Amino acid sequence: MSNFKLKPTHAPVRAYYQTLEKLGQGKFDNEGNIRRAFESLLEKCARSFEWFVVAEYQITRPGKSPLRVDAAVLDAFNLPRGYWEAKDEKDDLTAEMNKKFAAGYPRTNILFQAPTRAILVQDGLPLTITFAAECKKPCRESGKIAIKIVRPHGQSL
Repeated sequence: MSNFKLKPTHAPVRAYYQTLEKLGQGKFDNEGNIRRAFESLLEKCARSFEWFVVAEYQITRPGKSPLRVDAAVLDAFNLPRGYWEAKDEKDDLTAEMNKKFAAGYPRTNILFQAPTRAILVQDGLPLTITFAAECKKPCRESGKIAIKIVRPHGQSL
């Protein structure tokens, strides 16, 4: 499998940030509204691997009621390659993640995402990703989005 290189200057990323900016200006920056912007970006990225995104993906569990993630990325065999949970800036991302895990959500390849930060959990280990606050529109347009990634024990990568 090839590596996927996504830059801040690529059209889908620019479109994502433009949509967030428009929603924020109109005070429409709640989870339900901003979710679609990232889902669109995720769909475009998934196509590079010939994968696809299924919104409101249901995870069946024997003897229990099913869970529903905001989306799953599936391969050509309909096998989940990753899951996504959308949040907004008002949410405590760690608290929301822990609630979902307590409910039984998968702990492998799941992204808890808000517009300026995300937590990617792979094999039970969370990586916190923060998009630097000082990186506003001009920074994004120049392709210089600052990203800080923190390992589970607070060590920066």
